[in-house]
Amino acid sequence: MARRALDFATAHPVADAGFAAVITRLQAEVAKADALGMLQGAGRDGEHAALSRRLAIRQSVESQQLRRLRRIAELAAVDHPGVAGKFVLPPAGAPNREFYLKARTLLADTTAEKELLSALGLGDTFVEELTQAVADYETATASAHAARADHVGAGAELAAVAHRCTADVVVIDTYMRAKFATDPQILAAWRSARNIVGPNKAKAAETAR
Repeated sequence: MARRALDFATAHPVADAGFAAVITRLQAEVAKADALGMLQGAGRDGEHAALSRRLAIRQSVESQQLRRLRRIAELAAVDHPGVAGKFVLPPAGAPNREFYLKARTLLADTTAEKELLSALGLGDTFVEELTQAVADYETATASAHAARADHVGAGAELAAVAHRCTADVVVIDTYMRAKFATDPQILAAWRSARNIVGPNKAKAAETAR
């Protein structure tokens, strides 16, 4: 709406310093709204991508590394009772933080028992691979949190910009009504330009448009 109103008002200028000041201010707000909209979209996309990476890492760790570790630990416990109960996997569907902390604990225990477990078939690069997977999981989580902060913060600021845009359009409306008081056709076109349409949940974005 602000952009439509700005385009209309720019095409039908009023020779008044006050009008010019409002137009200049609205131009800056509309440009800022565009930048915030881009940041909001990038943040949302970034969060989705990071969460998808994290899920893929978790599924890989659960289905491959931890599954192998559990079986090898069961074999080790036959002759080494101290291993029994030491390598308990996180429950299926556990919260992401719980899974991460449990994976770190299992990694530490595996590292401590590396020689024993490797002799039973754990794999030459198992510890290194699990170490990398845990680190990647943590990185993906941090990326998701940062991206969410970007799009949530941009959304909140966009709402504030929309409010300021609406205030400026109200001021411009007074100039347009005065200038086209006797021209109902152009005045109707102006009213259409400043009209907000669409669902309420998209009000901030529609206000910027």
